[in-house]
Amino acid sequence: MTIPADGAALCLVTGERLPLHATAAGRVPPAYGVGSGFGGGYAYGGGAPGRIAAHGTRTATGPSPSAVRHTPCTVTAPGVLGAQLTRVRATGLAQAHQEYRLGELSLAAPVFRDGIAVAAVSLTTATTARPDRPAPAVRRAAGGGRRRR
Repeated sequence: MTIPADGAALCLVTGERLPLHATAAGRVPPAYGVGSGFGGGYAYGGGAPGRIAAHGTRTATGPSPSAVRHTPCTVTAPGVLGAQLTRVRATGLAQAHQEYRLGELSLAAPVFRDGIAVAAVSLTTATTARPDRPAPAVRRAAGGGRRRR
């Protein structure tokens, strides 16, 4: 790990479970309608956005009412998150600005296989970075953000 001159080191622990609603990588699956039983307040069940899933959590448009606010910037309103997921689909890039930890900006792009988002490439940097600078590299690393067949 490299520690910048200002002493602010970003550190993720291997195996650490991150909240899906507060991270860029966590926004990629619901943005593309990818379903599985991930924890963290979402039900990725497909169907109509905002529909209540069988176990009582919301589908694709947002976290359950019990979603945790990790910082004052954490988005927990289903409508706001739904708009962000629409933007992810339109741009091929998810962003979370200080939503999980203050001082962190995370970007993520989907990795497609057979036209389905199967993973995400994510980058976390300091909020002093301009998102437009690393965004193209994140998209390229993910395969250009294109749905490949």
